[in-house]
Amino acid sequence: MPESTITYFNPEKVTIGENVVVNDDGRERPMTMKDYESIIADKPRDSEGRIRALASKFVDGVPVGQWAFEGTRPDDPNDRVDHEHRREIRGMRVLSSWLNDTDRRDANTMAVYTDEGYIKHYVQDFGNTLGANGPGIHEPIYGQAYLIDPRYMALNAITFGILVNPWETINAEEYIPYPSVGYFRSDVFKPGRWVSAHPLPAYENMTLRDAFWGAKQVMSFTDENIRAIVETGDLSSQKAEEYLIKTLIERRDKIGKYWFRKINPIDKFKVERNEDKIILEFTDLGTEKGLFEKKSTKYRYSLKSKGGQVFAENEETGSTRFTHTVSAPAADEPRVLIYEIVTFRDGVETEERKVTVYAVEDQNGLRIGGIQRQG
Repeated sequence: MPESTITYFNPEKVTIGENVVVNDDGRERPMTMKDYESIIADKPRDSEGRIRALASKFVDGVPVGQWAFEGTRPDDPNDRVDHEHRREIRGMRVLSSWLNDTDRRDANTMAVYTDEGYIKHYVQDFGNTLGANGPGIHEPIYGQAYLIDPRYMALNAITFGILVNPWETINAEEYIPYPSVGYFRSDVFKPGRWVSAHPLPAYENMTLRDAFWGAKQVMSFTDENIRAIVETGDLSSQKAEEYLIKTLIERRDKIGKYWFRKINPIDKFKVERNEDKIILEFTDLGTEKGLFEKKSTKYRYSLKSKGGQVFAENEETGSTRFTHTVSAPAADEPRVLIYEIVTFRDGVETEERKVTVYAVEDQNGLRIGGIQRQG
């Protein structure tokens, strides 16, 4: 994403450079001071008469066009995986849902040929995030349905219009406590049902494992991180700033609770040998982030070798550290140990999905060889 920052400028000190044009009914013509004055006419000024603006830094390299959420760029030999099958693009749906980034589409991307000799892909234009829809506000439908959504159109047709969609009963103006924030809520946010304004193949292909990756990125933002980021927005109202911070935190936690129920959220695996003991440690992202209680969380697991030797069978524990006696293999006989782990929590509806962890031991020592998540 290109770097952007808030800035202020004196509108009286602006001049129009050479070769600056405007689009006038589909035809370009030189920009005039009259055009400029019409743009700034209704813009608010601060106490010093300055206008608030957004300054975007040019990225390094030469722009070569857009990239799509489907397929690859034919002029980029490094772009080998169709974008609708890339985890970071499919999982970006979760990040978009957090910010209500509804205008994520091909037109808001940029590919740049860098000085290092390769093409870099950017996403840009975040004017339709949080509570804003360009110069206006988000309407309640944004994030809840596509602008043209056959799913709801079919239901409305079948019920002869009797079915009323949730967003149709909401007057956005009644839910805007602060104009500088716009229409941005956490109470009506449903992480699993969020959609952008336009269908995107990559977002439609998102799997549970993609969503888990996306949820991890969202949950990595602490309350302090969110506050620090919002403060860079330089909102004039302290109450508006607090509202935005609170809403982002609530939406973040909704994302974590929803997706961490759908897939087993254990991660950051480490394995080591201590004489005749094998020790596996991991982090439960659900309890680490305070979404679920540690005391109500249990882990059911089995441990066996790839050859079929069983060291543990359906054991239950509340600890994220498993210790078992496993003799070291012969120097010329590398071994694969397989952990199968299910997480369940008392009083919390979660999908009992398995995580399989492969620990490899050979002359180079003991290490994590692979992780496979059910879902």
